[in-house]
Amino acid sequence: MLWMIVKPSFGPEYAIELDRIGKSEDELGQQSFKIRWRQAKANIWFTSMRLAGPNRLAFRPPTHIKTTGKGADLPADAAQEIVRAWLHMLKETRYPSDSEFASGMDGTDYEFYAWDLSHREPMKGHIWSPESGPTAMLVQLGESLITYVKAAPADRPELLAKCINEARAIRAYEYK
Repeated sequence: MLWMIVKPSFGPEYAIELDRIGKSEDELGQQSFKIRWRQAKANIWFTSMRLAGPNRLAFRPPTHIKTTGKGADLPADAAQEIVRAWLHMLKETRYPSDSEFASGMDGTDYEFYAWDLSHREPMKGHIWSPESGPTAMLVQLGESLITYVKAAPADRPELLAKCINEARAIRAYEYK
């Protein structure tokens, strides 16, 4: 249903995914949801490089990527707020027209994806190391969801409230 993939320059890649349980595509509030976090054991890019000759490296696709992860149920009302914020942000995605737009060398790449049930189409966005604005807010929401998944069940209600507030702030953001 939606995900964020995080690719740090010098650390292992990780992702957060919100998925609908079951096959029905009824109203969001009528379904159950699962949130899953996965992280590679090592940076996939660096562990996939091999020497291909003098002073030359080549990419060797990994045959097996070891990961760690955790999952948690997510209440339907919280999932609904998060999905709406994710879609709101992705609908506002615009790519700059100037030629200076590029990913950086150091920092972190973020990819966002969501399936829009109302239009039955995928939506995707990409950014490199956002410092402020709505995309940085979406990164923070993704990181807060990871904190929620990793937390002890007793600590989750407070963390879930934080996630819902962050999702509402994204939807309330005034675009200029």
